[in-house]
Amino acid sequence: YTMQQTATHALQQRFYANIELADQPFITNQGPADFGSSIHACKNCAVVNGVLGLSSHHGIHGNDAENILVDNVSFRDYEVAAIHFNGLRRATVIDTEVEGSRTDIPTIATYSQARFLKKFVEGLLMQMPDSADKDSLNAAYTSLVDALNNVFEDVITLNDGVTGGAINSITHPEEYELFHNAPVTLPWGEQARIVDGNAYGVHAHIKGVGVNDLFDGSDITDDSLQDIEIIRTEISRTLANVQEVVTVSRLDDPTKPQGGVAGETMRIDLMTNADGTYKSNPMSDLHLLLAHLKVTNDYVAIAAGRGALGGFSVDPSLYDWSISGTSIDDYVSSTDSSYLCNRDAMFHVQKGVFGLIVQGSRGLVMQNSSVSDTVNMGPSGDAERCGQYYKYSDTTQMKGYTGSPSAGICVTGSLDVRSSRMSVQGVYSENQDAFGVEFMNMDYADVPLEPDFDIDNIATGAASGKGGQYPNGVPMSMSYVVQ
Repeated sequence: YTMQQTATHALQQRFYANIELADQPFITNQGPADFGSSIHACKNCAVVNGVLGLSSHHGIHGNDAENILVDNVSFRDYEVAAIHFNGLRRATVIDTEVEGSRTDIPTIATYSQARFLKKFVEGLLMQMPDSADKDSLNAAYTSLVDALNNVFEDVITLNDGVTGGAINSITHPEEYELFHNAPVTLPWGEQARIVDGNAYGVHAHIKGVGVNDLFDGSDITDDSLQDIEIIRTEISRTLANVQEVVTVSRLDDPTKPQGGVAGETMRIDLMTNADGTYKSNPMSDLHLLLAHLKVTNDYVAIAAGRGALGGFSVDPSLYDWSISGTSIDDYVSSTDSSYLCNRDAMFHVQKGVFGLIVQGSRGLVMQNSSVSDTVNMGPSGDAERCGQYYKYSDTTQMKGYTGSPSAGICVTGSLDVRSSRMSVQGVYSENQDAFGVEFMNMDYADVPLEPDFDIDNIATGAASGKGGQYPNGVPMSMSYVVQ
């Protein structure tokens, strides 16, 4: 059998797993919405034989599951991870092929965010009394809908409903600039449109979302993540072009971003001209108008207070800036706000690309398995706006800008790790560190020895000469690292 999304569903449903191991994708009080007061996860579940194909996020995903077997399954064309376990107890992945990330992704994260924004504003307009403000909001909403429809036309309709479509830069230049996923050239010469965020082949993580910093090993609990086995499994072609999304802080909390309805951040790169003044696009136009109406229109203010705009937190002062003709640097200095850096489009902590990563497990067996062609084509961090930093926060486990490293295998904050006859071949980072096998935040007694691994072809790119000053240090390529 093969289980996968159609091209249309993959474009329109941007958070998806072919198999979800619970009745909801997040534990209570996590994720972009309220999925319920409790989670009911799978126990004693086997996924055997067949292919798990095209997926806009995961092949298999789950929180809090127990006794899971993945046997003789092929994964291909996933965007974020083939397998992502959070807080799982006892899992075996055996005789399985993780064949590689999707390489024809038509859009970047902004497309998904625009679809969320459309849905929230649509609901607001349905109940909003007629007024000049409603007319303005409807006009901005219509512009966003038109842009989304144009993307669908180019990517799906004109491509006969199959994968491989792209936004037409001639007929739809504004949509192309806002949503298009530009191709990169992989180390072996292949052109690919790969995911613009952090990516994994197989990811096992402590209970809860895996969007924060790498686990430091400080709180391993019995019910978190335990007894993971990776046996006779091949993990190949984990690919990403990880992009830093610099945004501006909220005025009431300098650690949090000004963000939209579903956690999306205001992207400085897409809403400013070369001189820093505001550059209009359908998405930020609608965000900024909503911020303005929250303080000038009673209906919008009340609706927002009741949650009708989700987590919307764009400050009305940003709307004032957009019509002022001044630069974004002037806005930041005049409002005592700041640039927030080292994050992705959803304000998740940047980590990079990993073929196999295990965080906070009590018991891990890696045996007779291989990881190959783990590639991060992402650029260096924005040192101009973000300044120099060695560690972006007091809690981070990685140095400098952390979006562009790559590692074949990474194990962090784990106990009782055993390995034998493991192979790591081909790890590449265009602009930062490339590690074959990396162990972090662990007692040396729990770290397997280097002879357990056959490691070769670990490299950084031609761009490595650009490094030197943090946040973008001189890249290192190392086969085996314990830190």
